[in-house]
Amino acid sequence: MSVLIIISKLTYRKSNVYYNLCFSSFILLIINPYYLVDLGFLLSFLATLGILLFVNHLEDFFSHQKENKSFLKKFLNYTKEVMIVSLSANLMIIPVIINSSNLLSFNFLFSNLIISPVMFLLEFLGIIFIFLPNIKILNFIIKIFINIINFVATFFSKIKFTSYTICSLNLFQIILYYTFLGFLYLVLSKKWREYLKKIFIRFKKVLLKIVFSLIVVSILVNVFYDFSIRKNAGLKICFLDVSQGDCTFLITKENKKILIDTGGIENYDIGENVLKPYLLKRKIKKLDFLIFSHLDYDHCGGSISLLEYIDIKYIILPIQFEEYDNYKALINKIKEVKSKAKIIFLSKGDILFLDKYTYINVLWPYRGKKIAENEINNNALVFKLNFKDFSMIFTGDIEKEAEEQILEEYKNNKKILESDILKVAHHRF
Repeated sequence: MSVLIIISKLTYRKSNVYYNLCFSSFILLIINPYYLVDLGFLLSFLATLGILLFVNHLEDFFSHQKENKSFLKKFLNYTKEVMIVSLSANLMIIPVIINSSNLLSFNFLFSNLIISPVMFLLEFLGIIFIFLPNIKILNFIIKIFINIINFVATFFSKIKFTSYTICSLNLFQIILYYTFLGFLYLVLSKKWREYLKKIFIRFKKVLLKIVFSLIVVSILVNVFYDFSIRKNAGLKICFLDVSQGDCTFLITKENKKILIDTGGIENYDIGENVLKPYLLKRKIKKLDFLIFSHLDYDHCGGSISLLEYIDIKYIILPIQFEEYDNYKALINKIKEVKSKAKIIFLSKGDILFLDKYTYINVLWPYRGKKIAENEINNNALVFKLNFKDFSMIFTGDIEKEAEEQILEEYKNNKKILESDILKVAHHRF
């Protein structure tokens, strides 16, 4: 875009920023068409478009004060201008941000007050650095400015009350958002505002009827669509790839949502990087049950960060013969995030109803028969999931000793161990 502006100056032609924006994006897409789904490409061009479309209109809309040359007024004007530019850019990229990070944040309004002047100095020093790359002090100063930007961005990202976890938007919601944004542009534009005013005055009753009808139709479509889906729904079972350990997600016929184990890897947050995006992209912010087969890290580690974003009604655990470190960490995290989750301990013979069609029979552990060898694995929760004529057995990480005792316990009632699917305990091999 900068090159096109320079060329227009050299050839004495008027530069059109919208043409420049389209042409530069077109060149990049010729180089690599997949830039169209690249996050950096979308953020850069949409933010630039937002600045081009909204900055002037927002400045006109908020410029009502008289000229004042006092320091305070100058600072307030600077603050207003930075916020307007930041707001203009972010108006266009909000759907992209939500669908990529499931986060809606307003920190940019404050962080850019500090970052903007630092960025200006950094760009100026960068131009000098092109011609004088061997000056060490210049390199040192540039690094200081970069560290300042990183520090400010990190500091403001930790302010929780201006950031909100939000579910991903579907195509209809994205179209609706940009339709609203187009209407906002027309309202802010002096030229179009008068036309809209005249149209509204002339067709006021008709427009109100159309808006009301659209709202009613949208509600009815969503209600009947959801009803039709739930009416024909069965039991949905999804196995999640968490690299190490297990994680299974269930949705019952009555739309109860259950997560069985959460995986967990040292030095990689499965909850933040896998489970949170998986759930929020499916518009799930609440779990009815979080079931842990046992509390080895590769089965419960992902829950630590998950508790910060997802509301959980019940946490299901096998009876605890000892308060292991991971159990203490889980309890402390529940207290830290002030979760309202109720903890339920299960053992052999217990039945837990997930909804009126779906329930689980607990097969193990047995309160009176603790296995001392590899006790966390061998005293894991083993249960049979039942839905109508379908059944599935979840075995946690039980080993040979536990399998032999379970077979012994049910030798006179082996039918209870029959199921359509067996989730094999990998420690058995």
